Amino acid sequence: MISGSVVFYKIATTCLLIFAGFIARRIRILPEIAIPVLSKHVLMIATPAYVIFYMPQSISIETLHLYWYYPVVGFILIAINDLFAYGSARVLAKPGELATFRALVGLPNWVFMALAVCEPIFKDDGVRVVLLFNLGITFYVWSFGMTSFRSGGGVTGMLKELFLNAQTISALIGVVLALGCPWLRGMESLDSDALAALPWYLGLATPVWESVHLLGSTALPLSIFQIGLLLGAPARSAAEGGDPLSVFTVSVLRLLVAPLFALAALIVICRLGIGFSQAEFTVAAIVMAMPAAVAGLAVVEVYGGAGRLAAKGILWMSIASLATAPIVTHVAQYVYRWV
Repeated sequence: MISGSVVFYKIATTCLLIFAGFIARRIRILPEIAIPVLSKHVLMIATPAYVIFYMPQSISIETLHLYWYYPVVGFILIAINDLFAYGSARVLAKPGELATFRALVGLPNWVFMALAVCEPIFKDDGVRVVLLFNLGITFYVWSFGMTSFRSGGGVTGMLKELFLNAQTISALIGVVLALGCPWLRGMESLDSDALAALPWYLGLATPVWESVHLLGSTALPLSIFQIGLLLGAPARSAAEGGDPLSVFTVSVLRLLVAPLFALAALIVICRLGIGFSQAEFTVAAIVMAMPAAVAGLAVVEVYGGAGRLAAKGILWMSIASLATAPIVTHVAQYVYRWV
């Protein structure tokens, strides 16, 4: 059985980073204008760099051949979550909060926090599962999943949003590099002797790859830090506040109810013939049990929405997941015995 303390420690780190952002805004180290600027950096630069860098680290032709169904399962699970979130939002969301309510309930932190939890437990296998899930989830989120934020455009607008955004482009680039340039794996950590022995064209690629690595490494801490920045800014109106009932509702739905739908879907998928190991089944459950995606705050800031509801929801979900995520992890391992 996986120790719940590992899940607890990793989520606790997230909460401390949020608190650091809150303090930085309260004592005015960073101005309010820093929040939307930081959101665009995370969404358009840091996150794509992260995906591009880590795809070749964990994916190869062999893994795609063996685990081609991971992106499909990721697409199915996030679609089920989003449909549940959309239905819940239509019934429970307050005026002006529908899109943000849907994003908070329907989109777990499927990359950053999932990697932070799964990597120390499952090593490269955990990273591979999360990143391959990411392909299917990214495809869904930037097509059907963004309908609450888009203002229209029909099928043409949806296709444009899907293929002409930084997230999808970075995922495609990452897959191409993983399949076509396997020598990129470990290049950022070569010692001086190994660097000197490289052919000149690979030597020139080294600083580029290290730059991508460094940019990508800013994605997780900055995306979490910005939540604290937004929470540290005073609300300009009552509508911005994110009242406790709305925060409580989205938290319960995201952390307790949505993972049950995901577990049920995983059971059906396994009984249809997909041969998940216990580790793979558990990683999938952990991904879907994470608190709301930190990137969701960046989406709300860039595209519009109830920003403080998003920030407060993510904050309290992150804290509450200290208890709920270890529970879901143990439940998933128990349920797998009956699959």
